Amino acid sequence: MKFDYFVTHTRAEASEPFEQLYADGLEQVRLCDQIGIDTIWFPEHQFTNQLCSPAPLINVVDAAHRTTRARLGTAVVITPYYNPLLVAGQLALADQLTQGRLDIGFGRGGFKYEYERLGMTEPLAAARQQEALEIILRAWTETDFAYAGTHFKFPEVTVVPRPYQRPCPPTWIAARTPDSMRFAAEHGIGIMMAPQRQPIGRLQGQMRLLDAICEDLGAARPPVRVTREIWVTTSPAETRRAAELLQEYHTVQWNLHQNAAPTVDGFTEPVPLPKGYDIAPEELIARGVMGDPEHCVERLRQYEALGADAFILTFDWGQPQRDILRSLELFAERVMPHFAHDRPAARPIPDPQGRSRTILREPVLIDVEGLGGDWMSWEADQWFHQFERASGGERRRSYIFDFATAPKVRAHADGAVDVQGLLRLVSDAGCPDCGRPVIALYRRWEGEDRAVITRHLAERMRDLRWHARHTNRRAMGR
Repeated sequence: MKFDYFVTHTRAEASEPFEQLYADGLEQVRLCDQIGIDTIWFPEHQFTNQLCSPAPLINVVDAAHRTTRARLGTAVVITPYYNPLLVAGQLALADQLTQGRLDIGFGRGGFKYEYERLGMTEPLAAARQQEALEIILRAWTETDFAYAGTHFKFPEVTVVPRPYQRPCPPTWIAARTPDSMRFAAEHGIGIMMAPQRQPIGRLQGQMRLLDAICEDLGAARPPVRVTREIWVTTSPAETRRAAELLQEYHTVQWNLHQNAAPTVDGFTEPVPLPKGYDIAPEELIARGVMGDPEHCVERLRQYEALGADAFILTFDWGQPQRDILRSLELFAERVMPHFAHDRPAARPIPDPQGRSRTILREPVLIDVEGLGGDWMSWEADQWFHQFERASGGERRRSYIFDFATAPKVRAHADGAVDVQGLLRLVSDAGCPDCGRPVIALYRRWEGEDRAVITRHLAERMRDLRWHARHTNRRAMGR
């Protein structure tokens, strides 16, 4: 497993000058280059001090002049915000200027705070993302091509320049939904996973989902990079302080995702999260890679065992710069050597045309009684209405779907669909008999926790004879 680094550019205090913020980021970049980090990634987020990185390609080109060996990447370019032809040309230019040291990560974004200010919705972002990626991949390899889609249309065009790397730079997509994973597997694109401080079990569920999608497609599993916070120290007190800062960081990110708290001057208030969604410092330490070097090695072995090709280290969520550098140096001295090997990092080179495979000729639809014909595209308010309508005298608690025919409603990594956390999207469950992944929507009427939800879904699938029915339907549909 290789190690990457994620430059957050977190501005924790209004008194911190932007000049110092970016100087600190460059100091982290230079140290990463020296200690042998494989790839340094820069995010894109707009209008927030928590991630002051509105133009990652500028960061990439700037860092290329200050480093000698590390590769540089975007994690991610939020494709739905832009015209894909312009993005294709700008990325190709950055690849030229970095002389082929560029990796490109794409994503559709996740902060509703940003979406509302840029005229975006989650269904629109998902649809624009897929069309945009199809266009960008073709633009790097084809000349005088035209496109006519739902969201983008243009006559024959050639994007200039061509990328430095041929046929194109290694390409990744931030993927958590079945649709995104399927697109990546069909097109040979690598996958970036960010568990967002959730237990490793959630990530294991995502890997099972990816493997099931690849099995249905008859495709190899794409390379996977996992992003997570890490803190290496010999001081338990310092670990605790870092976890307390991480709790506030998590709270602000959750509120940005749901647009659930006031934001003034780019700072979002850490409004307390709904019951069951806050994560205490002790739990963050238990879930994360935080503590002495030996403990961090042990935890990283668990991610390696999942089949991750690289682990993207996040060290900065508001700590003092001197502490970040000291922790990173300790990681290099006492953690990295345990993972030293000569295997090069996997670099996905996508297929612009993708694979023309049909997953299922007939959808596996079992638990859809009473749903309207367009339920796949429903947003949160429509699902709330459906649960209210379907309950009648007895409260309806769930709808369960095979992953190949799942609803497209978007959720935070912890499963929360709405601000109050009353509706959960469960993506780490499976058939209790064979383990084939399912996607479920669960209405929390009484604040049910994850254990209760898991038991309910297993019981309901057995009541529905899920295994026999989905096995028979899949066999009939092929």
